[in-house]
Amino acid sequence: TVLKAAPANQEGLFIFEGARQCGLHDLVVRDSTLAAAVSVRGGFWIQLMSVHFFNNHMALLVESANTVTLTDSLIVNVMGPSAISVGAPVGQRVDIFQATRVTTNQDESLQNVDCVWLHIGQGVNTVRLDNFGLINGGVGIRMDSDWPVGQATSGGQDPLFLFANDLEIDFPRDDGIQLVRGRVANCVNCYIQGSREGNGIHVGKNWTAELQVTNSRISGHARAGVNIEGGQHAVFTGNIIADNSYSAINASSGVEIGAGVDTVLVSSNRIGAVSGSGEACNHRYGVSIEPGAQNVLVSSNLLGGNQEGA
Repeated sequence: TVLKAAPANQEGLFIFEGARQCGLHDLVVRDSTLAAAVSVRGGFWIQLMSVHFFNNHMALLVESANTVTLTDSLIVNVMGPSAISVGAPVGQRVDIFQATRVTTNQDESLQNVDCVWLHIGQGVNTVRLDNFGLINGGVGIRMDSDWPVGQATSGGQDPLFLFANDLEIDFPRDDGIQLVRGRVANCVNCYIQGSREGNGIHVGKNWTAELQVTNSRISGHARAGVNIEGGQHAVFTGNIIADNSYSAINASSGVEIGAGVDTVLVSSNRIGAVSGSGEACNHRYGVSIEPGAQNVLVSSNLLGGNQEGA
């Protein structure tokens, strides 16, 4: 079944409001040019399965719900600020958003380089991602307290938990993952590559707590593989962080730890050149630690192939 929005439609195609348990299965949803194609404004369990979104302003807007799941779905060409935006007005919340086997992409002819593929805003408790692919666009995932997407925070609770397994982010314009505000982000078995102007993972100064990245590959970014400016209790183990700083030789490092960061473990990673040419990559250092960073332990890493050494 194909559902297409009328040209003047400002409300999108589906709105779930106060539903107890319902969903959409096996649909193509397209051409909602002024609003999200599907909006959830309350409900206990909303399930979207095999829903393919084409040429929409936004694909999915979740504003309030207990549990929303998106499975076996495709999102192609988003014209608005984000493809999926999950957050809640002050006094409301989204308990769980889970996406499994979902792929997004932008046609080069319709490239929206400002699009955030997944925006996680205020009032969100838990986001779970599994087998989730994000290609092109502006930012892969942004976790922040803004709501609606791109607007100033209105005083709601910062988002709490992001758990990502088998996440792939390819060729965004800006950062692959932006952690601006929130409590916990955990990334396992992820592949983050090819930011054209940003970092693989960027942690902002207002990030308040934990980040864990394990068994992942972060490579080919214009700036650093990982840039950390805030937070506490970051752990990086068993990763390949390679061949970044593509914008300029000796400009950025594989992992950059800023002055305001506290308690970081970088252990058992390969950070440097892995291209096989035998030449150093563009990284300035494998791991760069600014004065003022506290309780940083760097141990048992392979750090060869950087411009200035370890």
